Amino acid sequence: MAPIEARSVFECDANEEGVIEYEEAGKLVALVSGSEARDILNKFDEDGDVALSKAEYQGLPAPVKNWLGTDQLGRDLLTRLVFGARISLAVGLLATMVSLMIGVTWGATAGFMGGKVDNIMMRIVDIMYGLPFMILVILLVSVFGSDILILFLALGAIQWLTMARIVRGQVISLKEQEFVDAARCIGVSKPAIIFRHLIPNALGPIIVYTTLTVPAVMLEEAFLSFLGLGIQAPLTSWGALASEGRQIMETAPWVIIASGGALAVTLMSLNFLGDGLRDALDPQLRKD
Repeated sequence: MAPIEARSVFECDANEEGVIEYEEAGKLVALVSGSEARDILNKFDEDGDVALSKAEYQGLPAPVKNWLGTDQLGRDLLTRLVFGARISLAVGLLATMVSLMIGVTWGATAGFMGGKVDNIMMRIVDIMYGLPFMILVILLVSVFGSDILILFLALGAIQWLTMARIVRGQVISLKEQEFVDAARCIGVSKPAIIFRHLIPNALGPIIVYTTLTVPAVMLEEAFLSFLGLGIQAPLTSWGALASEGRQIMETAPWVIIASGGALAVTLMSLNFLGDGLRDALDPQLRKD
């Protein structure tokens, strides 16, 4: 395919008045030569003005505006950005849910049990902190394929460590409260105390860190897709679009600018949301 010269190269051949000039006929019929297209269009040129109007040919397509341009295959970039947003947000939200379930359960159990159980569980967390997680994710994706489910699990499995530490700290401060002693006195089981009493009372920090985890996961997915290890065609994501834009950056810079801009704005918005929730749920700030 010839290099892209301008963002309108794949746009409809008709002008704003709905008239197609003969010089543009080669783009209307991409599979034939310009002279063959001219011969075909000559059959409909009733007034001989070397142009086709809507009255002469009812099938003439209306002008199409590609507000953000097109990619290297002529696909509307705005449409692909909207479609890619579903994948990027889905990966961020679902992988965050995976990390939330693992981290909250692990941290709450370690904090409530204490003693040797706490020491063993948190040493495992410390060991996993020292591992190069992105390399592990790349290995997982390389071995098991770039299936979207594998991507959810792989990204979720590396984000739960900090959540576990946050929840453990909250549970340690809560487990000596009177409501926990009351639950023990009436014979409530340990799992019930953890999941029905302690975790609900630690929801503030959990919600805040969850909102900050979503943009982190989205950024990691974009990094993997940029390397060609994330979302694969026919699906797309903002990271995959940025990877495509990198290959045609000199001739079509708007592709990588649009995808990178959408990702940057979304990440900033989610981080601002997390900061706002942290300020709103912080008891010290509420007292002030």
